[in-house]
Amino acid sequence: MDIMKTAKAFGWFLLLGTACGADVDLATPLIPAGTPPPAEARSVGDLMPHRNSVTIRTLRFRGVPPGSEVTAFEAINAFHATRLEWVYVRPRDVPMIEAVRASGRVMGGAASNGLRGDERQPEIALLDLEGNPVIQPHMRAWTNPHWVGDTSNPGYYALQLAEYKAAVDLGVDTIQRDESSGPVLLAQRNGAGFTETGLAGFRRWLYKNVPMARLHGLGIAEPLAFDYGAHLRKLGAPVGDDFEDYDCAIKPYWFQYWEDITADYHRRLMREVREYAGRPLTFSCNNTSIQLWSTIQQEFDFAISELLLETANPVHIWDRARRAREVGRMQIIGSPKTRGVEVDDAAKIALTRRVIATAYSTGMASRVPWDIFQQTDDGAGRYFGHPRDYADIYAYVRAHDWNGYEEIAVGGKGVESPHRLPAPSTRGGTGHVYRFVQEHKEDANAPLLVFMVDWGEPLAEPSGEYELLSLPGDSAKFPTDGEAHINRTAPEPFTLRLPSRVFRGVTSVTLRTPARWDADAHEAAAEAGAFGELVETREIPVRWTDDGYGEVSVPALRPWGILSAER
Repeated sequence: MDIMKTAKAFGWFLLLGTACGADVDLATPLIPAGTPPPAEARSVGDLMPHRNSVTIRTLRFRGVPPGSEVTAFEAINAFHATRLEWVYVRPRDVPMIEAVRASGRVMGGAASNGLRGDERQPEIALLDLEGNPVIQPHMRAWTNPHWVGDTSNPGYYALQLAEYKAAVDLGVDTIQRDESSGPVLLAQRNGAGFTETGLAGFRRWLYKNVPMARLHGLGIAEPLAFDYGAHLRKLGAPVGDDFEDYDCAIKPYWFQYWEDITADYHRRLMREVREYAGRPLTFSCNNTSIQLWSTIQQEFDFAISELLLETANPVHIWDRARRAREVGRMQIIGSPKTRGVEVDDAAKIALTRRVIATAYSTGMASRVPWDIFQQTDDGAGRYFGHPRDYADIYAYVRAHDWNGYEEIAVGGKGVESPHRLPAPSTRGGTGHVYRFVQEHKEDANAPLLVFMVDWGEPLAEPSGEYELLSLPGDSAKFPTDGEAHINRTAPEPFTLRLPSRVFRGVTSVTLRTPARWDADAHEAAAEAGAFGELVETREIPVRWTDDGYGEVSVPALRPWGILSAER
């Protein structure tokens, strides 16, 4: 059954909870009409995401909710996705994998640090100071919590290499690595890493990387005989989570060691898998829920992240886009996960739409809010959005080509612009319209674009208390009050004031906004692969004032619009 007809017949759903339904019925049409055949041979460039990519994820190929006729394939078409990624594929999935690739889309597998089922072997697990397998804090209440693999252990490497090769054999184009920096964060925050291979590697690392005089100053006379675990136990160091606050001068070296060997682990693994495949592959990672780019994450081709409610705000999103540009990587950002917080459906939809629009406006891409891990205590909470709430934005993305455009000015409350050029200002409205001015770096005749997202005025401000998450090479702060900025006022009409220094001579602009949701129109666009009809366009005159500003009257956005200014 087509997802549009399913939506109209059953009213669709908004699901926060377990969804482990039936596998896809292969009688269901998997390839939409009008989809071009895939290229004979895909290059790495073909497999890389870009600014107008639309990524969707499904944990498994299945019906959602249980027993329904809605499949992952129908969701791909309904949300106009170009990439299906982060799927834990199995041999039985080969027909579905082939169907995704035959439709011209990129098909992505997945791997993680988790040791579960038969893989829960203590000899390859990350251990605490007492020799207990370490469980990530958010998994401890799960029915079957995962242990974490030890990236210093050759046995764990062999297990993961076999898993990666199996995914390649099933036909994936790309592999997403969840918990890419898990061992480092667990060493920092949860007292992990005290395995036989971990301690032996640390001895060699100290000998190679730390001057002998400094080691002697730390009380390490013979680094190749030093046992950090025994040293800490002798001092009565705390075990587990309390180790984070324990004062020890050796700890920074311990953390850097785990960063180095984990980065090397991923580097070796990806190199060997590419050699095994003998064809183009790309690799992505979950670079934490606050999108860090440490030395570990920079080993990967791009990143697909989750997102916290606390960081679902325009200042954080813009900052993380800036950081991704600095390291030359594409960031695909997720929609906010609730972590058990009760959020009104309408507020969650409004917040998620703003996140999606801001991600694309800042040069990132967005993951469709479908099969989104919510990080609830039991681990079962997942969010499945409805196309009527989000597909208009993704159709809008598919209707454009912003590749080659780069930010030259930015404006919005809390954003500290690094650019010498001023951004347009606003008058009236909510006062919380974020503006991202971009120009094409290779085509001087291309119009200037002003991406605008109306976040609305927050009904409550965050407390001002922030937590820092840091890995070597990057760090980010996030407010500890995760709910204060969720509820916001609705967008309002406003006046956009264009500075003459940037927009001199412009007499009119074109405003392009997503067309309102219409199931039949979206079905037709998906079948034809043409999305221009799902964009509303209007010409707006520019009134130049005596103080050197061109004023443009902008209607209330929903919440996104782009002004195109011909120069």
